Amino acid sequence: MPRARKPENKGLPLRWRHTHGAYYYQVPPGQEAAWDGKKLFRLGATLSDAYTVWAERLKYVQDAKTVAQLLDRYALEVIPRRP
Repeated sequence: MPRARKPENKGLPLRWRHTHGAYYYQVPPGQEAAWDGKKLFRLGATLSDAYTVWAERLKYVQDAKTVAQLLDRYALEVIPRRP
């Protein structure tokens, strides 16, 4: 069973964490090439900056077939534009 998330990271997407005053993304194994060869990628100092960088790096689904795909697309297209 995995360890519980820290309170400061509970509302963040999976593989995200807030440490040292910035948001970081834990890159999945094998995807380091898309994230400048890093295993831990710094997304930004603010949450809106982090969502913007994350959305630019990920590819989104044009024709979503499941609710999960729709929610992923929402997270990539709408959330980064919110203040």
